[in-house]
Amino acid sequence: MQVGHDELFGLYTGTPAVERSIDQAGTPGDMIHIYRLALLQDATTRTGHIDEMRLREQIRKTLLHELGHYHGFDEEALDRLGY
Repeated sequence: MQVGHDELFGLYTGTPAVERSIDQAGTPGDMIHIYRLALLQDATTRTGHIDEMRLREQIRKTLLHELGHYHGFDEEALDRLGY
């Protein structure tokens, strides 16, 4: 899947919970990265104002999408769920 830089709102890095094993104890924790500038750009209207409701909804959707990856969902499953 190709994603443009301005289309990437978040990124999950780590091992999904469904793939973890006891052997991974002590490894660095998982992270969800949120890309603020991309989210702000997406929520900016043609007149240059930030649509606060759009921003809030996209942040919510992004967090749920990345948490979905943590729980083992792939892109196709998340798309079907609307995330």
